[in-house]
This record gives sequence, structure tokens and C-alpha cells, in this order.
Amino acid sequence: MKMVLEIPDGLAAVLPQDDAERGRHVLLELACGMFATGRLTHAQASDLAGLGRLNFDHELGRREIPIRYNPEDWKDDLAAGMCGE
Repeated sequence: MKMVLEIPDGLAAVLPQDDAERGRHVLLELACGMFATGRLTHAQASDLAGLGRLNFDHELGRREIPIRYNPEDWKDDLAAGMCGE
């Protein structure tokens, strides 16, 4: 799914200037925020951020967001082939 996000000029000034970097930055912030509020599982959030699991964990740690791992996360990881049987 492709989504277009309109950001007011005054707020866009705080984002990276490079278009590709700006998109990655916004997706990472969205993924971290939605993970922190429980709206996304760990696997979903790392996928949205476009990061591997360990790199996403590093970003969560930088933001002091606790890493929760529950049965739903395990099911997602299992379905994605990220867990041994």
C-alpha cells in the first residue's frame, strides 16, 4: 500500500532534507510510536521501520522504549520464519 502524507512546511523543517532519508525517518518514528503504544507487534513495527529485529531493538533502546515480547509477537516471528521450531 502506498500512502501520501502531507506535512506542514513549518514542521517539515525538522525532518531530514533528503527525500529518501525523510521517508525512512518518518516510518521509523511511526513504527516506534505505534510499538510503544501497543498498536503494532515487534515484528510489525520492525517491518514498518524497514529494519531488522536487532536494529529495531537498538532504536527502541535509544528512545528508552521497553521491548515487550508476547505470544502474538512470537506467532508473528514464527510465521515470518524468525524462530526455530
